[in-house]
Amino acid sequence: MAWDSGNNNTRSSTRLNTGTLNGTYLSGLGTWANMIAEHEWKVGGMAWSNSNTAKQYYATELGNSDGNSVTYRAKIGLMYVSDYGYAASPENWNTTLYNYANDTNRNNNWMYLGTDEWTISRNSSVASNVFGVSNSGFVSYSNVTNTNAVRPSFYLTSDTGFVSGDGTQTNPFKIQ
Repeated sequence: MAWDSGNNNTRSSTRLNTGTLNGTYLSGLGTWANMIAEHEWKVGGMAWSNSNTAKQYYATELGNSDGNSVTYRAKIGLMYVSDYGYAASPENWNTTLYNYANDTNRNNNWMYLGTDEWTISRNSSVASNVFGVSNSGFVSYSNVTNTNAVRPSFYLTSDTGFVSGDGTQTNPFKIQ
């Protein structure tokens, strides 16, 4: 899917956000949508650098620089760049995310899918670019009109109960 067909990386107005994720996708979940909490997503972004690490992306996502005090309230979002960076083994956390395209970083990252994928994090220095994970595993940016995979992210409400499971593919978490 395109992040936005209008060449705009402002999260609150993108069709992917308003029409698809928090529209069609959310309503398609039926009663399960009631277990998803509305959340304040940090969507200010940061400037591109091929030397940024997961820690640097995370600090920016928390609002420490680049005007990232921009937030958007919604139930469904996408993963942050730092989510992907910290999904690798801890020994990889100081590696620049642009250099994640090697077997060690890729194979030790449980979020790596092997496809081009969007994040919620925008490139704050170019109004038509958003960060994404490439099919080879590194983080870079792409024009919002390009088509990439979309992996919805959300937070469960505090009253959602755990039933069973350990989160593996053969024994997934069950909730009620």
